[in-house]
Amino acid sequence: MAIEAHETQIDVLDISATQPIGHDAKRTFQSFPGSQYVLPSDAVEKDRLALQHQLLKRVFENRAILPPITFPLHSKILDSGTGSDSWLLRYNYRNGSEHSQRCSEYSHRGGWVQIGEVGPWTAGSVTATHKSLVEALFEFKGLHLDCLKFIAELLREAGFIAIYEEERSIPLGKWGGQDGIDGRDNFIGVFRGMKTPILNAGGLGFVQTEGEFDSLLDAVEQEWDETSGAEIKFSVIYATKPIPVPMASL
Repeated sequence: MAIEAHETQIDVLDISATQPIGHDAKRTFQSFPGSQYVLPSDAVEKDRLALQHQLLKRVFENRAILPPITFPLHSKILDSGTGSDSWLLRYNYRNGSEHSQRCSEYSHRGGWVQIGEVGPWTAGSVTATHKSLVEALFEFKGLHLDCLKFIAELLREAGFIAIYEEERSIPLGKWGGQDGIDGRDNFIGVFRGMKTPILNAGGLGFVQTEGEFDSLLDAVEQEWDETSGAEIKFSVIYATKPIPVPMASL
């Protein structure tokens, strides 16, 4: 098992002639043409997303909605990319709001947008090696792992104002109590879910077999449990659209 890979500097990652690594592909992935999404779409992922919802709600002081919003009865809410409908189903149950079929509507003037995104994570040398693997996967797929740093500017360019960001540190590992255990289980679930795209890309210079991938993730999980201070950052960014001022009548 190549856990010691962190001792070797990989200057250039040549993936031009990669061959997929055979493995027991038990997870189900979406098949939308051209999609580069790297996580599964199955019952295991649904359970992980439900855990993530509860974890994030706790670390953000039991808040699912951060902007100063009140929802009148029959409000229409766009719930996009928030997992297994945890947020919307809980809101609907508690508030009796109408499920709208027109869920593709965009934010109106005076409305708010809220975006949650993961930031960097740190622990020890094994985690650093694994993070380099994740970075290589995202580069291979043409994705931005560090998209958090661009969100505020993109919102500004789209015409949003009053842009706020709240960041929290989530402990990783049993040393961090229940939040650490849930943080570990959630995010190790994220990274284990990337097995198929990583092995289909030939291991990206980090692993050569399915067993090596599994052993690397086992070592990451162990390092989190044994490293006090292991953490991952998570940010929620929210912003509003300006309300146009009516022109005075001439």
